[in-house]
Amino acid sequence: MNIWIAVPGLLLTFYLLKIVSDQVEDSFSALAFKYRIPATIAGATLLAVGGSAGELFTALNSAIFYKTFEIGLVTIVWSAIFNLFVITGLVGIKSKKPIPLSKDGMIRDMIFYFLAAFTLTLTIFDGEITRWEAFGFLGLYATYLTILYTDRKDKSKLETLEENHQSMSRIIFVSIFGLAGIAVLSWAMIKFGLSIADFAGLSIAAVSAIFFAFGTSISDTFIAISAAKKGNGSGSIASVFGSNTFDILMGLGLPIAIVGGVPVDAEGIYSSIVMLFLSILITVIFVARDWELSRREGIILLSAFFLFLGYFLWS
Repeated sequence: MNIWIAVPGLLLTFYLLKIVSDQVEDSFSALAFKYRIPATIAGATLLAVGGSAGELFTALNSAIFYKTFEIGLVTIVWSAIFNLFVITGLVGIKSKKPIPLSKDGMIRDMIFYFLAAFTLTLTIFDGEITRWEAFGFLGLYATYLTILYTDRKDKSKLETLEENHQSMSRIIFVSIFGLAGIAVLSWAMIKFGLSIADFAGLSIAAVSAIFFAFGTSISDTFIAISAAKKGNGSGSIASVFGSNTFDILMGLGLPIAIVGGVPVDAEGIYSSIVMLFLSILITVIFVARDWELSRREGIILLSAFFLFLGYFLWS
């Protein structure tokens, strides 16, 4: 594909992914509000699907149509690093004052996210993720949902969702065609991105970390910035860990459960996994230090992302 087509095509895909993802997430939010689903459950199920559909369909497309799961795996790992550093960092920067965080809920979500990352690490270093291991991912996510449902102590995350009235017909229409649109756009994103990679001499891992991780996280980034400007940044930070847990356990588990076991280049993904755990550690240290996030900490986290990405690309 001509580079003059691939570059504008990729940028247009990013723009359309943001628009469609926003619409899907808004419809899922309306569905949760309509049926009075607790914010904790809605955030980890319906809203997680809306916000992370890009990662999920990128992994599915890479496994089914492009016959290389490296794209989906690296995209999800670097999307997680992006979410932890960039989204959390921008929320801290854009908030007018330090953001207080819910200790109990954050600890719970941090623990499960660490378990998800640790489970991923255990499964990839034998060079393959099997279908049974994928079912294990899905089972761990089901456990996470069960604990969310039974844990009623985290008051801030159990707040009623923002009022959102839509007709059921519109919710169904937007949900079905929106998810289908994200699936097609994710396929196009990979197509354009690989064309750029061929032209620029970039590896699959590099283009996944640079382009695909950004493209699948762009919607959540703007939503989080908007929430921070309105003084609701704490929910955005909490949702980062829940969304990342969904990405690993469902975004990887579901595609592999469908297509079967996939080979994994453990050596090639090693540095990304190390940086994933470092990003978790750094973010947890900043968040758990006094259970609030300031503008200064946001700047440090945002800067850390570019340091990590620069090291990954040049190492």
